Amino acid sequence: MGTNINSTSDSGFADALAAAREPDVVIYCGGIDTSIESEANDRVAITWPGNQLDLVSQLSKLEKPLVIAQFGGGQIDDTALVENENVDTLFWAELPSQSGGSALHDLVVGKESFTGRLPTTQYLASYAQDIVIFNINL
Repeated sequence: MGTNINSTSDSGFADALAAAREPDVVIYCGGIDTSIESEANDRVAITWPGNQLDLVSQLSKLEKPLVIAQFGGGQIDDTALVENENVDTLFWAELPSQSGGSALHDLVVGKESFTGRLPTTQYLASYAQDIVIFNINL
C-alpha cells in the first residue's frame, strides 16, 4: 500500500492516506531492500529511492504522530525526514532477521527502548558525488 521501494507512481498514495487517517499513530516502513543494494549490486546514490519521501511528506500533513522505520543494509540520506517537523520518530530497522519483527514491535510499543546509536555514519546524499570511491583514505 502506498508505493513500492523504487516506484515513481503515486497510484497507491490515496489508499495509503485513507488508511492512515484511521489510527492514532502512523508508522511508515520503507527505505531500501536487496533489489537496491546487495552483494554485487552496489548503489550509485545514497538517497531514498523512488517516491517514498513524497508519500512520507503527504503522511506528515495528516498531523498525527509519524514513525519512520528505515529498512536497508546501508545508510541513506535522512535529511528530508530529520527536517520535517511532523516526523516524530525515525529509526533504522536494518534488514531484520527471523526475530526482527518481534524486536521492532517491542521498540514501537515501548516494551524496549531505543539506544540512540547507529553502527554507520549517516551521510548527506551529495557525499556520493563529492568523494572518489576509489580513495579509501578516511
